[in-house]
Amino acid sequence: MAEDIAQDTFITAFYKLHTYKSEYRFSTWLFKIATNKALNWLKKAAREVAADDEMVARIASTQPTPEKEFVYQELHMAVRNLKPKYRAVISLYYWQGLSHKEIATILGAPVGSIKGWAARAKHELRKELS
Repeated sequence: MAEDIAQDTFITAFYKLHTYKSEYRFSTWLFKIATNKALNWLKKAAREVAADDEMVARIASTQPTPEKEFVYQELHMAVRNLKPKYRAVISLYYWQGLSHKEIATILGAPVGSIKGWAARAKHELRKELS
């Protein structure tokens, strides 16, 4: 992953070298490209995690009783029906254990928005599961 981001950074820098302004340090310009590439990768990974059936299957498979397995499947279906941004927040916070600040960085939204999305997502889940 890191190697891919680094390679993509240098390829982009090579093709965009004509946009470099010499009034800035080259390392700063290159670091900004690398930062953008890494953030884009994290955003893409967050979207993939939100829709990742394998993760939910692993959680459900650790539960020995059929009743608990049914509950986890029902929860997964309810999460799948959420809006994508709500689904991402639930997945990243509860399944990946990330903080609201980390999620805000990944999704490119303010921390307050992330907390609001989490609250609305939980409200939607309560409605659907009741």
